[in-house]
Amino acid sequence: MGDLGGKARTLRSQLQQAWPSIRKDLPDDRLWQHEWNKHGICSLRRMNKSDYFQAVIRETGRISLLSILQSVHIVAGSHIAYTKNQFDTAMRNSIGTDIYVSCASLDNTHVLLKELYICLDSTATSYINCPKT
Repeated sequence: MGDLGGKARTLRSQLQQAWPSIRKDLPDDRLWQHEWNKHGICSLRRMNKSDYFQAVIRETGRISLLSILQSVHIVAGSHIAYTKNQFDTAMRNSIGTDIYVSCASLDNTHVLLKELYICLDSTATSYINCPKT
């Protein structure tokens, strides 16, 4: 975040509220740098790093992922298994586009939800269908 100049302190504070890391082994700064390197850098033709993170902040204020999932009784930490289709349907009904669901195997019979991708167009103003892979 250091390369954002004087905006860095305000942006960091906003990101800590909007997009904190939920992993103990991944500090906020490393999460944000990873996300910029993996996803944000693709938007360089249209927006700089600061604009990218402002779009993230705007979008987290625009939708509440937890509220969307809770409205269809998908609850984090419960011992209930959910299908990929349940996540897809909940998000499609809410934002009107297809998301990408990423999972990780826990063992031979259990899979853990890893990430839900919500995709935006190159201007970060409209939702678009995420690629299937």
